[in-house]
Amino acid sequence: MMKQGVCFKVLVAMMVLICGRAPASEKNIENAAKMPFEIIDVFVAGRTKIAQVPDAVERYGQYREPGIVQTNSGRLVVVTQARDHSKWPDRSGQDLVVRWSDDDGKTWGPVQMAASHGNYSICPNVVVYDSQTDQLHVLYNLFLWDYTIGSKGRKALKANGKLDKECEQYHIFSNDGGKTWSKPRNITEMLGNEVGAIYVFGSGRGVQLKHGEHQGRLVIPGGARRPKWGNQIFYSDDHGKTWKLGKQADKTSEAKKMNVRNECKVAEMLDGTLVMNCRSMPFRTRAFSDNGGSTWSAIESDEGLPTASINGSLVNHVDPKTKKEYLVFGAPAGPGRVNGFVFVSEDGGKTWPHRRLMLPTTVAYSSLCSMANGEIAMAFENEVYKHGSYRHIKMIKFRISDVLGYMDDLPTDRKDKNEGTYQNPN
Repeated sequence: MMKQGVCFKVLVAMMVLICGRAPASEKNIENAAKMPFEIIDVFVAGRTKIAQVPDAVERYGQYREPGIVQTNSGRLVVVTQARDHSKWPDRSGQDLVVRWSDDDGKTWGPVQMAASHGNYSICPNVVVYDSQTDQLHVLYNLFLWDYTIGSKGRKALKANGKLDKECEQYHIFSNDGGKTWSKPRNITEMLGNEVGAIYVFGSGRGVQLKHGEHQGRLVIPGGARRPKWGNQIFYSDDHGKTWKLGKQADKTSEAKKMNVRNECKVAEMLDGTLVMNCRSMPFRTRAFSDNGGSTWSAIESDEGLPTASINGSLVNHVDPKTKKEYLVFGAPAGPGRVNGFVFVSEDGGKTWPHRRLMLPTTVAYSSLCSMANGEIAMAFENEVYKHGSYRHIKMIKFRISDVLGYMDDLPTDRKDKNEGTYQNPN
């Protein structure tokens, strides 16, 4: 570590002397006394109440895939999935719920239902904020079969020709900061998805472009199978009325060996460059666009981000005091989905000279938001429900100065032993 004089760092230094290594290098540290930042509850399974769902406390055993944005009024809005108890967590009749804070996350308003399709499952989903119209937009994928029949039941439907289209895609919006939402609008045909395949809206948050000829464009990262799986953006140039797909990014020969996933995030730099950051192993992968995401450079390895295979988070942040621009990335460093790190780049994602262990605990999918007061918020999944799913959505806040100058030790073993071996339960 490069900075001195903070109690947490002194504690770490003492533990290194005693144990011979940094405490987060090999295992999860479930000890609140070692947490350098306050953890804020946003959605808590077994405790969170929802007015429209009287049995929400008992019904929803898991909250997943958060996206966090801030509106013109300063309101923080978190959109996430509320999941029923299920052997197959990703197909558990997920509903979309939303919660907001008008005091920078100190207190939170009531949870509201944003979208529900009964026993059909919403997954994945992305929220993007249009600052020009003061509207929140969400795109989500919907699985068109009752989750209670399980994986075997789904296979039987397909075998019997009763599940011609497995998925549809929908759009909803809010004009009042998340209090109320439009009826779901089917945009499957608009996106050219004639076969009813899953479209992966990269899970988390999108961005509205502020620079260049595509200023105002709403950009949502993700991927689709057209005809093969690839990473691209979904975008709107008319404030959410219509949605289109950008061109898929090619991959370098090295990236083709890294199991690049469609779960990706996008950030816009001040010069208008878009940075795409993708889930992969043993390092993250990246691509760049200079035309608003219409086309991309080839996806390549980013060896400055050696994290677990996960849907991480990415945001551009301009320090309000210095006006200096930073690219901020968050993800667990492992092994598996533990030990949440934040990495900072000063050159638009080319190098990552700063990194700090922010959350020595369970951290899965996350979403970063640059706040108007100069802080950065990170909403993240916490506490394992079953493999591949998590119970709670929590949040921390920090300043860029909390990370600059750090170069914390990384785990020597980052791989999740279950990665690539998990089978859908019956």
